[in-house]
Amino acid sequence: MTQAAPVPADDVDELRRRLEEAEETIQAIRSGAVDGFVVQGDGGDRVYTLQTADRPYRILVENMQQGAATLSADHLVLFCNARLALLTGRSRERLIGVAF
Repeated sequence: MTQAAPVPADDVDELRRRLEEAEETIQAIRSGAVDGFVVQGDGGDRVYTLQTADRPYRILVENMQQGAATLSADHLVLFCNARLALLTGRSRERLIGVAF
C-alpha cells in the first residue's frame, strides 16, 4: 500500500479559505442579503440574479414562527427555514439532504 504525499500547509490554508468564502456566500444567499452574483468561467463572467417573484415568499418563510421545509420526492430536505432548524436542534447544514 502506497502512502499519499502530505499536502503542503499553504494548499490546506488556501482550500480552507475558499471553503469559508463559499460557506459565507451560501449563507448570504439563504438570508436574502444577496440579490445576484457573478460566476467566472471559460466563456467569461455570467451574472445570476436572485430577484424573482418568489423572493417575498422566501422572506415570509424565513421569518415564520413555524418550521418549514421543501422536500424532494424521496423526502430529502432540500430547504428549511431557521425556525425548523431551531425546533429540531440541528443546523440547517445538518438538515439539508437528510430524509424527513
